[in-house]
Amino acid sequence: MSGALVALAILSGCGNEVTIREYRAPTRADVDNQVTQYSSRVFDALEVKAMTGMNEGRIPRDCSASEGKIYGVDHFWQVDDLQSTEIGPAVTRLHDYLKAGGWDIGRYETPPTVPSPVLSATNPRDGYVIWVKGIEDQKRVAVQVASPCVTVASDRP
Repeated sequence: MSGALVALAILSGCGNEVTIREYRAPTRADVDNQVTQYSSRVFDALEVKAMTGMNEGRIPRDCSASEGKIYGVDHFWQVDDLQSTEIGPAVTRLHDYLKAGGWDIGRYETPPTVPSPVLSATNPRDGYVIWVKGIEDQKRVAVQVASPCVTVASDRP
């Protein structure tokens, strides 16, 4: 991770100890790369033998008007040509993977409660969010991975 280096001094209540920790503000490229890594993990956890669809897109968003220093990105993609019987188990596998990884599950519903499986989860460590919806009549699982809005460093060294 590149970006501006910030040193934090953390004072503890135990005597005169001072802990210095480095923090590097992420660049836009760092945020984009993290979204890509989470998308890859989602694809792997679905465990389907299919290709991602033609409608993949990455949409950057400026989260405030503060000179573009606040940044977020959404990555939309889908897996096509699934059998309708594959969709529910694939979303369940992803749910189990995310839950085991410590993600907070916001919504997880499967038929017959809803017509198609849906899942949303937030990573409590970094704020990234995953939304998944099975679309059985189109033989598809649609995915969105979104970064939180973060203050970014300049992409230039």
